[in-house]
Amino acid sequence: MIMEHDRLYGNGLESMNWLPYINLMSKRPTAMKYTEFYQQLPDNWQKYLGKQNAEGKRKGLVSLYTMLQKHDMRTAEDALAFAISNGVKDADSILAAYRTLTSGMQQMQPMQLGGNVLSMPSFTTDNHKYDMLFEQEVFVR
Repeated sequence: MIMEHDRLYGNGLESMNWLPYINLMSKRPTAMKYTEFYQQLPDNWQKYLGKQNAEGKRKGLVSLYTMLQKHDMRTAEDALAFAISNGVKDADSILAAYRTLTSGMQQMQPMQLGGNVLSMPSFTTDNHKYDMLFEQEVFVR
């Protein structure tokens, strides 16, 4: 037996077990673009994987595999969208976004500072004096 899918009762219903395909594709990510599997991925995952080099695709697929072991594809879509909205696109950051979304912990909001915070003067470093010390000869007795 190669693959087993649940039988669905009704018209137009589909069953897709992504895990075996993702695990297989992560081993040969450059071939993925030409597969039916790739065409069935959600749009945001297709776009993300399409922009990656071979190693980026492999890591992205491994991250997707990790997410789908416990959650559905919709959660993986949300994690990718959340990561990209926060300006990160690497596979580890996508997994961090996934864990943030699924951990059940309350997200921290950015700290709002009041008007009574002191402003610090800027400080410019000048290493010229130290450079002059290194140019001098040192005499040891």
